[in-house]
Amino acid sequence: MMRVERIKLLGRLAAYVSFACGMLILISLPSSKYGWMHELDPSTSTSEIEDGSGNRAIVILVLVVATILPQIAIVMTTKSSSERLISLGLVLLAALIWMLSR
Repeated sequence: MMRVERIKLLGRLAAYVSFACGMLILISLPSSKYGWMHELDPSTSTSEIEDGSGNRAIVILVLVVATILPQIAIVMTTKSSSERLISLGLVLLAALIWMLSR
């Protein structure tokens, strides 16, 4: 029984660490692929050099989903109501950061 509890604890810890890493990556990504050019030369308009491939949006969406899924798994599997609330709060935080970074 002790081994199962340790595995569950490590799984929850991995979910929280993956959430933190995913959010750090999301926050560190620039809002525009060519935003750094505008920071170097303010006369450069990033809308003129944007490519319409949409790959960046797909990668960010996959990152957000991969960050949220472990938290949803915690909500569905834990018996602790406080841990459910924490995980739901983290899911809402991830959604808010994602919306603000767009």
